[in-house]
Amino acid sequence: MAINEIEEDGILVIDDTIIERKGKNIEYADLFFDHNKKEYVRGYQVATSLLVGKYGKYPITFTIYKKFDRNDPEFKTKIEIQKRNIEEMIENGLNFTTVVGDSWYFTKEIVEFLNDKGKSWIFTSKGNRKVKYQGRWTSLDDLYLPYRESQLFTIDGQVYSVWEKEVYIKEMGKLKLVVTEGANGKKYYITNEEKWNSKDIIGRFLNRWSIEVMHKEMKGNGLKRMFLRNGKKVEMDLCLYAIGRTLLEISTIISKASYKELENTIEPQKRWTGIEFIKSAFKGIIKYGVDAIDAMISAIENPYKSTVKILKSLGLFTSNSLDKINAKL
Repeated sequence: MAINEIEEDGILVIDDTIIERKGKNIEYADLFFDHNKKEYVRGYQVATSLLVGKYGKYPITFTIYKKFDRNDPEFKTKIEIQKRNIEEMIENGLNFTTVVGDSWYFTKEIVEFLNDKGKSWIFTSKGNRKVKYQGRWTSLDDLYLPYRESQLFTIDGQVYSVWEKEVYIKEMGKLKLVVTEGANGKKYYITNEEKWNSKDIIGRFLNRWSIEVMHKEMKGNGLKRMFLRNGKKVEMDLCLYAIGRTLLEISTIISKASYKELENTIEPQKRWTGIEFIKSAFKGIIKYGVDAIDAMISAIENPYKSTVKILKSLGLFTSNSLDKINAKL
């Protein structure tokens, strides 16, 4: 796996997003509540995942949640979709030890699954969740948190009061709780890693923001122009997006030595890809002259035409080996 050649470990972020589509006859599209807009919108709801490593960020899965197929024996909830996708990542040997997600994914089903797979996890929780602390059941919002027991952290330029507690949650067991309180109120982080301190937990969880950035980029770069109506083709397009974006990320990482100023966002990376293509094109023209120009024009005009036919027209194809062909290109 190409990602494993770059990353020895990673944090897997799981989430979901809505890709809006207006047409009422688009397969797999339905009405979903958009928490950002505070209203229902029509489109695809997609269960997503992103691997955040030491060197890069790699889109892994984009799976459409088929809301209307509840009577289908193959119907899967978003929780079941994420479990299946994570199972496949583990089977394929993807390097990751930790999974993070928001409160929607903090469920008994997900927690038991990740514990069984030997994965560390961090999820946020809603304030109404019941926990047992010092022998007493209470909600997170009602937990007694004296300020003398807190620490002060600065996160992204803002100061937060932070508490560490050990709590018990029914059907989940004993867990580590970190509470932060700042300008935007309280936030609750829960993990199965009791030995991690507050900085470890918050630092790891902040990688979740990368998936929000990915959602914004994917909607603004290509997928907003995806007007396919066939559900299977949409799924294929989403899969190709993930593969293409990951390959672009890997290519960028490999080229960091030559382009140290290259930003880790999609637009500079796309410009870099264009520069690399132009460089390769000029090298081909210098080497093969007009024949190279004709071959490039032929490839653009006939994007599905066999590469071998183009090479034959150049007189570059021989029966020796494909390696020789690739060497000539």
